Amino acid sequence: MNEALTTGLIFTAFASIRYFLDDRGQTLAERGADALRGRAGRTWAVRALAVTGMVQLAMFLGYTFPNTIVGFHSTQWNADTQKRSYLTYTCGPRVGRPCPPTAVKR
Repeated sequence: MNEALTTGLIFTAFASIRYFLDDRGQTLAERGADALRGRAGRTWAVRALAVTGMVQLAMFLGYTFPNTIVGFHSTQWNADTQKRSYLTYTCGPRVGRPCPPTAVKR
């Protein structure tokens, strides 16, 4: 459930980055790139890096960070889920990966 919410959040952020442009067609990250001194061909690289950084920030704040917090507070699988073998093929003889001993905390 949490991944559905955070995925919706990041795609909303991506759409917002693309939708909210100024009168020159620049995103929030690109504004001010025209004022940089240097070769004219370098401006596109700075603008591309700025937009890439903004997308990465949206991905971190909208998906990675919230799902990490949820993962830190997750608990053991409930008994009903553990009874159903088709939900627990993460280890065991059918998968070919040994399961950890029961004394190991998850």
